[in-house]
Amino acid sequence: MKVLIAAGGTGGHLFPGIALARELRKNGCDLLFIGTSRGMEREVLDQEGFPLRTLSIRGFRRSEDWKIGRAMKSLIFNLQSGILLLLSLVQSLWVLLRERPHVAVGMGGSLSFPILFLAWLLRKPTLISEQNFLPGQATQILSFFIDEIHLSFEGSRSFLRRKKRVFVSGNPIRREIAESSIHPELDSGPASRIKTVFIFGGSRGARSINRAFLESLPFIQNREMDIRSSEINISRSAFGIRFILQTGKGEFREIKERLKNYKMQDSDLQSSIFKYSNLQINVYPFIQDMARAYREADLVVSRSGATTCAEITAVGLPVLLIPYPYATEGHQKANAQFLKERGAAEVIQNGELTGERLANTILTLLQDENRLQEMGRRSKSLGRPDAAQRIAERVVKLLNSRIVES
Repeated sequence: MKVLIAAGGTGGHLFPGIALARELRKNGCDLLFIGTSRGMEREVLDQEGFPLRTLSIRGFRRSEDWKIGRAMKSLIFNLQSGILLLLSLVQSLWVLLRERPHVAVGMGGSLSFPILFLAWLLRKPTLISEQNFLPGQATQILSFFIDEIHLSFEGSRSFLRRKKRVFVSGNPIRREIAESSIHPELDSGPASRIKTVFIFGGSRGARSINRAFLESLPFIQNREMDIRSSEINISRSAFGIRFILQTGKGEFREIKERLKNYKMQDSDLQSSIFKYSNLQINVYPFIQDMARAYREADLVVSRSGATTCAEITAVGLPVLLIPYPYATEGHQKANAQFLKERGAAEVIQNGELTGERLANTILTLLQDENRLQEMGRRSKSLGRPDAAQRIAERVVKLLNSRIVES
């Protein structure tokens, strides 16, 4: 059985596709990815051993700024996107006729539309996995045609007109992350004296988060720490914080330069370790082993992309979310609000992000061990670590049912 998976553009679509592909490969399926030429697809998929075909497609831009200059730029951008969409339909038809997949799967986003629409016209089984709390335009349009829709959140049903063949399966995450677990809630050993905060802005990093982190360091250093638990009395002098910071490849060198005053050790070009008073800062351009970073973290600070939220809830970590303000259709704000309302997250809007605000929020959370644990429990209750297996089973059943019908 050959399965075509449309996933790419960003890590938020690509990595769920990889998680699903790994499960399907265990079932003996051949996999083919459809992606873009602008994203990280080729590099990552080469490492995974999955073939890739690319489409010339990009999303449309929605602007609430009606100033003439910006409105014209958005209009020109969207006209170009429309032309690329027509081109991608031709490319998709060529791929489908040449590769002859048995099932077509989309991981959400604009990339899913041309492939799944044409696969439906060719009477192939089709399925889409929507990661965000608010289903995107592609998912809402395709929901009238395709065989199955798989959501990450129960509350997302209300945004779809079609109610049949809709499943709440979760967002596929890589098995090594799904099998991760946070360290014990109470640890009487030396590790309990160090709290680890994992900060990242997605696979490409986030400039505003990186800047706010740098600005937060003096506030963190100067504020007295007094963290106690019911079993352990940790003195202020013994307490420390370790930061794991993923800057993104584009900002890595600049962040290193700005941290030079606090350098303890510069190990190599791939990572750096800095010391700032009682703080330790581990800086990386990109972290391949996310499962290990999650295992070591007491608190996560990140954007609120759907895949990030799925990974964090699967491992049951408390999180401080900073939604990307320009995410399509406000997806990240909706994802962050969903977790906050359920007690799993705190949220700082990007426009309100300052070094002082970031420092105060991080320290307030670290000082309240009971709250951290409760946020972690609520986060865990929202996670669906078996999402990839669930959707893979549905893909196989979907094909089998078509075979029986024919």
